[in-house]
Amino acid sequence: MADSKEMVVVRFVRDKILTTDADLPVYTGVAAQGATYPFVVIEIVSRDESETQDSGSAVDTYRVQVDCYAKSDSSASGYATAAGLSDGIRTALSRVTDYTTYTHDIDGVQEAGHLTDYIPEIEVYRATNDYMIRIK
Repeated sequence: MADSKEMVVVRFVRDKILTTDADLPVYTGVAAQGATYPFVVIEIVSRDESETQDSGSAVDTYRVQVDCYAKSDSSASGYATAAGLSDGIRTALSRVTDYTTYTHDIDGVQEAGHLTDYIPEIEVYRATNDYMIRIK
């Protein structure tokens, strides 16, 4: 049975993240309790179907949120770690040239937004990037 488009999108993003750091913990949806910092969480935020005349969606666009979390004793190093991870992932996704190595073809990746913040309740820095990923 072929992977769903959603599974392919998550695997595609995860694969590109791991090219930046093979030992980086990457979670889908929510991090594991007690996860070691830094880590990344991938979440599908929405899906937009492009209907065709003859059938259902031929090309779907997924909005994917990638959150990079870092914690440290120094505000400068925590921020720098989260921002550095986010920049590395952005670069890895922007340089993709082979979109056909999955059961569904990735048709393009576009960055849709970026935010860096601090979560005082848990003393963690977060860098968030949103991507629009088209898949056939």
